[in-house]
Amino acid sequence: MRAKLFRWRNNEWKERGVGEIKLLRSKLNKKIRCILRQDKTLKPVANFIISEDPLCILKEHQGSDKMFFFSAYDCSEETPMVEKFVFKFGNPENAEKFRKAFNDAKEFNKVIKAGGEPVYAPVINEKDEEDVKEKKTEDNPAEAEK
Repeated sequence: MRAKLFRWRNNEWKERGVGEIKLLRSKLNKKIRCILRQDKTLKPVANFIISEDPLCILKEHQGSDKMFFFSAYDCSEETPMVEKFVFKFGNPENAEKFRKAFNDAKEFNKVIKAGGEPVYAPVINEKDEEDVKEKKTEDNPAEAEK
């Protein structure tokens, strides 16, 4: 889903980029990372493994239900370092979906780190869901009139 990313630098929040946030699982170590690439350049502006405390704890930012503050060990630049971020979403529903997926990924990574057997969630892709809805209405014209 789309979001705007801000980063704390020089005692102020600076916009880092706008684009799609993706939670991706590595085939090698099975850990889930969060990546946000800038729209036009596709340059990664956030790239970090969703880790345990004290990093990657989502908190509402300035009382808004569309913005989350957290810190993470970011690898999007030449030298990896701990950064403070804010993700801003277009609406509270998307923000809540992201919070749930982010926290689920955090639990998944804890299980992987402990050597346990992870439980895989079904893959959710909003574009795929839209295609399924369109196909249903094409197959059943009466459904399309509703």
